[in-house]
Amino acid sequence: ALGDCILLPDLLSLHMVRSHMNSTIISYHPGEKYRSSPASFLHSRLIAAGHSVYWNAIFAQHDDPTFVFLSLLWHALYAWDEALEESRVISTESIENINPTRELHVIQAHLLQYAPLLNDFRKAVLFVRETPYPGLDNPSLYTPEFRECSNARMRTECGNLLSGIQRLEEYRMMQSQRLRNIMNLGISSVNLQDMWRMQELAEATVKDSAGNPAFILLSHLSFHSFRSYKQ
Repeated sequence: ALGDCILLPDLLSLHMVRSHMNSTIISYHPGEKYRSSPASFLHSRLIAAGHSVYWNAIFAQHDDPTFVFLSLLWHALYAWDEALEESRVISTESIENINPTRELHVIQAHLLQYAPLLNDFRKAVLFVRETPYPGLDNPSLYTPEFRECSNARMRTECGNLLSGIQRLEEYRMMQSQRLRNIMNLGISSVNLQDMWRMQELAEATVKDSAGNPAFILLSHLSFHSFRSYKQ
């Protein structure tokens, strides 16, 4: 939990059966008790993509159902953006309000957990890019030029998505480095406070012992003993 927000893990599991006349996308959703995105929400995102000028132009120009699948992967990227935006509470001013021994380590653990998840996301996009729609190989329906144009556009769109994932990874690394700096600052602050307390304790001890002849004599003997040792 970060402030008034709670970040929950979500699962986007998709399977697509591609065909020329009728393609099917099957999505898996864990259930309401896990507070994950329901099928109705994913369906609304797909409808929104169809109303988008950008995606509508792609759907009209290229007869490849994989572009519909790719538009849903962008939904995952936007969700990652929102999650990392909510996690941006790491700042040098927050050190006074955060327990450096627990909460900072919890945030660090979450940032480390994001790394393999983003890597899996990258692998999914690479799989889409390296698995072209086989229906485009039908010479009775598509020319080689049309196939190459469609595949080139797919590579471009996958490249845009991979760039977005790389941006998220760089942002995650920046947050992790900033967190390490804050943790080091917290440790330095604690050490500095301990040093001040020790200095105050030493000064108080000297003041309390100022009128004690035995303490003065002991200090005098210790000094000469140290000097003799050095010589």
